[in-house]
Amino acid sequence: MDRHDTGLRESAPVLLVVLTLFLVGPVYLYQGNVDEFAVPLASILATLALPALIAAVILAAAGRLLKGNARRRYISLLFILGLLLWIQGHLLVWDYGVLAGQDIDWSRGAWRGWVDGALWLGLLILAVVLYRRISKIAAPAAFLLLSFQILLLIVTSVQKPGIWRGQDKSEWPGLPPPGMFEFSSGRNVVHIVLDGFQSDLFREIVAEAPDRYARALDGFTFFAETTGVYPSTYLRVPALLSGQIYKNDIPIPEFLDRVMRGPNILNALNDSGYQVDLALSEYYRRRIRHYSHYTIPIPYGVTPREHKRTNAALMMDLVLFRSAPHALKRFIYNDHSWLLEGWVAGKARERSNVHFSHQAFLDDIRDRLVVNKSRPVYKYFHLQTPHPPIVVDDACQYAAKRPATRENRKIQARCSLDHVILFLDKMRSESIYDGALIIIQADHGAGQAIPPGPGGPAPDEESVPAGEEGLSKIAGYALPLMLVKPAGSRGPLKVSRAPAMLTDTPATIGSLLGLNQKYEGQSVFAIDPDAPRRRSFFYYDWLNEKWRERYFNHLDEYEILGSPFDPNAWQMISILHSPEASYRTREIDFGTEASNSFKRFGWSANLANPKQGITYNWALGETASLFLALPKTKTVELTALLKSFPFPEPQQITILLDGREIGRWELSPPWGMEKRSVMIGPDSRRPDVSQLEFRFSRHRPTDGGESPVAVQFDSISLTERSD
Repeated sequence: MDRHDTGLRESAPVLLVVLTLFLVGPVYLYQGNVDEFAVPLASILATLALPALIAAVILAAAGRLLKGNARRRYISLLFILGLLLWIQGHLLVWDYGVLAGQDIDWSRGAWRGWVDGALWLGLLILAVVLYRRISKIAAPAAFLLLSFQILLLIVTSVQKPGIWRGQDKSEWPGLPPPGMFEFSSGRNVVHIVLDGFQSDLFREIVAEAPDRYARALDGFTFFAETTGVYPSTYLRVPALLSGQIYKNDIPIPEFLDRVMRGPNILNALNDSGYQVDLALSEYYRRRIRHYSHYTIPIPYGVTPREHKRTNAALMMDLVLFRSAPHALKRFIYNDHSWLLEGWVAGKARERSNVHFSHQAFLDDIRDRLVVNKSRPVYKYFHLQTPHPPIVVDDACQYAAKRPATRENRKIQARCSLDHVILFLDKMRSESIYDGALIIIQADHGAGQAIPPGPGGPAPDEESVPAGEEGLSKIAGYALPLMLVKPAGSRGPLKVSRAPAMLTDTPATIGSLLGLNQKYEGQSVFAIDPDAPRRRSFFYYDWLNEKWRERYFNHLDEYEILGSPFDPNAWQMISILHSPEASYRTREIDFGTEASNSFKRFGWSANLANPKQGITYNWALGETASLFLALPKTKTVELTALLKSFPFPEPQQITILLDGREIGRWELSPPWGMEKRSVMIGPDSRRPDVSQLEFRFSRHRPTDGGESPVAVQFDSISLTERSD
């Protein structure tokens, strides 16, 4: 093997490893998460260029120091490493939920470690044992795989050119514009949204120090029964600004454009002569161009170099998390503190956290506040200080690696509230507090199971079929904080039991300010606490991909008639399907991307067994359900290929269609894969989209931290039969 040939064989695997990590991975992740990064893609890649070059030099130099068979083994290992990084990052992409600070239950994914470990260990052993053969094909195979990845990036760039334009992102957002610090000597409207602050947590916080908060929140009324609309921020911001509710009937981007450019509180205030200043997510900026707008950067208040380095480090953490085997992901995630981002931030680690960045922004507003405007002013500050990750201790000091328990979330919520109170104290010292309309609210609850409330006991998990989440947790998402202080209002903190809604916000502001614009909803002060009011809550499973979809696969609509703390007040009344979704099929191949739209509640992440060449999903817990569009005039034979988890007793499966039992199956030892069928007769009254539910007599207990697996589904086929 001559030196030129060896150099070529060595350089190709080096490029495969380095470019997969520092180019392909970042571009792929960025195009799917544009709004999660505060800097343009080009800036991230430029920052990563030097680490990539250093990595390439080190890998190449290491190979140069080796001779003979040792060098061939090294080339073989490098190629297999590059192949594994690609397989793990693009094929074996396990679902760990939204990486937005929540704790990850690593025990539920223990099986992933076995799959990943077997793959990595097996291929690395092959790299050592078959190094002669692999080293010979390493160069062409590496170039072929790398060319394939580069081609996909080119296609992505053509389809989504916006990723290179940065979606109006700047290299460094700098400090807020001067107008953000300016307040009126006459009329001020201060609208603070504390993301994910659940109202019953506020009730508990106040109960622990009632006298203190009664004085600190002088003139405020707490609307303890307020309900939200959605379980996440995405569509709640338009709802609280316009009062309009999205019902999956038009494309989401079209709805957002219509709401943000149409009748909403921002436009009404602007038309009434208010100076409108917004601290809001980058996502909405593209639809609100004519107001003073600022996206709070993470980290806040650092140099341009620190800003770019921190975002680049976060990108590499995400790339490594995606590309590493399950056993290493926990080390990289670092209990939601991230490995490289924390190391790059060093002593300023807390500045790289959303809680402390948004807290620092509010501190800056407080410290630089000036009263120099004669025209009225409206400030909207969307702060994620209560939102995970949980990073504060009891003294509100930085404390990494805090689990997102209810108590810890309450501590962070209290710290967030106390920081807002410091801002209110500054308004008092500047003599603008009394005359200001101030709204402190959340866009949604925290999804924490709620304790017994004023309207009855906590919603029970079985009260309404709500799948894995359980009604109690869904109700937790539906409980946003709502505090309102009208201009001139005085007196200790009051509590109202009025059945308010998040969408009452614009009507409340409009009523208190005497604006002419009319909105859906009512002023919260005009709602009769004793009058029944039907309120809606729309639940969906949240993924980051929802920021780019035209429709939700489905929205589950709940009606609340009474207190949201009373399980008897909740009822699911409809499921709003995407107009673009089709539930008509001849086969569902479980464990694949194509099966996702059919699955409703009770399913594991998509799984695969490469040795057997199958993909599958586990049904979890007592029930699992699907959406299906079935013919109304023909009989259909439904056949499932499935097997039960091995239990001491047979597994009984009850099959229900739209709530009506249509058959029963029994699975028993030796617990192999079996076929079971059920006939579904014609029904002219059948809905366009039916719900097929499987109920299981037993599932694995969760005492040991294991998933509650019941039955493994490989496929379901549907065959029309002539009667």
